[in-house]
Amino acid sequence: MKTVQKQNGVEKWKTIKGTYALKRMKSLAHWQAIEQAYRLRIPLAIPIYETKQRDGQWYYIMPWLKEKTNPAASFFHDLARWHKHSIKDIETTEAEIERYYEERKHSLEQAKKTLTHYIETCEKQWYMSPFQLQCCTHFPDVIRAISFSEHTLNEWRERMREKKDGAHLLYSWSTIISTLCRTE
Repeated sequence: MKTVQKQNGVEKWKTIKGTYALKRMKSLAHWQAIEQAYRLRIPLAIPIYETKQRDGQWYYIMPWLKEKTNPAASFFHDLARWHKHSIKDIETTEAEIERYYEERKHSLEQAKKTLTHYIETCEKQWYMSPFQLQCCTHFPDVIRAISFSEHTLNEWRERMREKKDGAHLLYSWSTIISTLCRTE
């Protein structure tokens, strides 16, 4: 039992085994990118099934995907999943972690200081330029973002201290990403 619907140039096929999308190849480069992803077994790549020729055109079939309602959340979720796949543990010393922490902390403090000074300069003017007005308008949000970064950096430092193993620590960037994205 099959039913077919056309939506935006894609045929939607409903079968007993599931719902699928039948798509026409736009170009040879499009197919080569799909084939390369399949060959490299890139994680999270949508499963693509064998291509066939019909009416002189090449087509491929894949599972029908539902629209995502929140693209921003989906982006960070997908980013975290890609990151989890590409995780690489790095052996490092406590001194290296402290140096990294101090560099980042100094960088955040410097950014906050520079931005605050610029905002104070803008607010002393009688008329602000559109750019200055935008900077002043978004200043509280940027300061909150910097504060969040400082908080996340402090959490990261504490996690690294908890993972002590003699003179060496083992950590991965997933600690940072999972803290930022709050994924598992």
